[in-house]
Amino acid sequence: MKRLLSGRHVDLSGIDIKEVIDWIKSDNHAKGIIKCQLFIALHNGNSMQNVCAIFGVTRETVRKWKERLRQGGIDALLNEKKAGKRTKISVEKQRELKGLIKQKPAKYGYDNKKWTGVILKDFLKKNWNIKIEIRTAQLWLKQIR
Repeated sequence: MKRLLSGRHVDLSGIDIKEVIDWIKSDNHAKGIIKCQLFIALHNGNSMQNVCAIFGVTRETVRKWKERLRQGGIDALLNEKKAGKRTKISVEKQRELKGLIKQKPAKYGYDNKKWTGVILKDFLKKNWNIKIEIRTAQLWLKQIR
């Protein structure tokens, strides 16, 4: 349970916060609404520090959103395109990887009780001929769990 910045504890029992967070991350419309709410909160006199803490963003992120909003309006803010590398594994392999991670690494010849980025990187190279960096493997593990 996280402490509030100020005020009393709010009972959130029975609410799956991970489900809420996952939905927001997967729904671009929801992300856009949150960005707009952030600017409304700033307009209403809330401090940048509090707004950043509440919305879980950095000042730099707010600065970038502000510039995008100034230059291209709401459409530019909501239709943000993020460039990034395409994943090296197919959807089928991603599903297979999810099942694999549920098993202990010992089943695949590793001594550890838990999957780590180093082990996953090694497994993918040896078994699927996929080369990734340790950090990428760690991120994949975090997303799968």
